[in-house]
Amino acid sequence: ELYQEAMGKGGVGAIFSLARCYAYGRGVEKSEARAAELYQEAMDKGNVGAIRNLGVCYYYGRGVEQSEARAAELYQEAMDKGNVGAIRNLGVCYYYGRGVEQSEARAAELYHEAMDKGDVGAIRNLGLCYELGRGVEQSEARAAELYHEAMDKGSVDAMNNLGLCYEHGIGVKKSEARAAELYQEAMGKGGVGAIFSLARCYAYGRGVEKSEARAAE
Repeated sequence: ELYQEAMGKGGVGAIFSLARCYAYGRGVEKSEARAAELYQEAMDKGNVGAIRNLGVCYYYGRGVEQSEARAAELYQEAMDKGNVGAIRNLGVCYYYGRGVEQSEARAAELYHEAMDKGDVGAIRNLGLCYELGRGVEQSEARAAELYHEAMDKGSVDAMNNLGLCYEHGIGVKKSEARAAELYQEAMGKGGVGAIFSLARCYAYGRGVEKSEARAAE
C-alpha cells in the first residue's frame, strides 16, 4: 500500500519496489505481467535496476513474450549505466549464445569485470570458465580458488562447486570427507544441487558412512 501511495506521488524507487512485490507475490497477488509493466514504467523514468530486471523478464518470458535478444539489449543498456548485476547477466548471454553471438571469451571478460566490481555470482561463473577452459586457459586450481572466494562471500552454488572439487580432486587435494561437509553446509543454506551431491555421497559412502536409506531421503 505504501509503495502504491509513493508511486502515485511519482516515486521511481517505489515503482521499482512495487514491481518486485508483484514479481514475487509479496503483499500482493503475484503477477509477472504487472511486474513487467512496472519495471518498464520505472525504466522509462530512469531507474537502472528496472532495466536489468526487465531484461530478466524478457530472458525467461516472465510477464512478456520471451525474447533473449531484447534481454541482451536491456542488459547491455543497464551495464552501460552502471548496473553490475547486468554485466554478469550479459556474460551468461555470451556464454550460451542467447540473444547474441556466442563468445565464451567475451563471457569470461564480462564475468571478470563484474567480479572486479563486487558481483559474487560472477566469481562463481568465472570459476566455471577456468574449470572447463571456456573463454580462458583451463586452470582447475584457479577454479577452486574462485569457488572458495565466492563461497566466502555467500554463494551457496559455489560451495557446492567447491565440494565437487574436493570430491573429485579438481584443483585441490581430494577429500571426500571435506566434500560431504561442504554439501551438508550448502544444503542447510538452501542449495538444491547440494542435496543431490550429498545423496550421492551417502549412496556410495563417499566421505560419510554408506547409507542408501539416507541417500533416498
